[in-house]
Amino acid sequence: MASNRLKSIDILRALTMLLMIFVNDLWSLTDIPAWLEHKAANEDGMGLADVVFPAFLLIVGL
Repeated sequence: MASNRLKSIDILRALTMLLMIFVNDLWSLTDIPAWLEHKAANEDGMGLADVVFPAFLLIVGL
């Protein structure tokens, strides 16, 4: 039986899960680039860690 699943969405789900594991382990490191850190509440912008969970929520809904 043929599957109607899109491989690109499955790949994006897997990459998002890997990124979630990666960014959740960053808190233990001291010298990481600014684009990997969470931005403070009084700063404008988003880092990689700020984008991963919303991307996960979007993909879960697909």
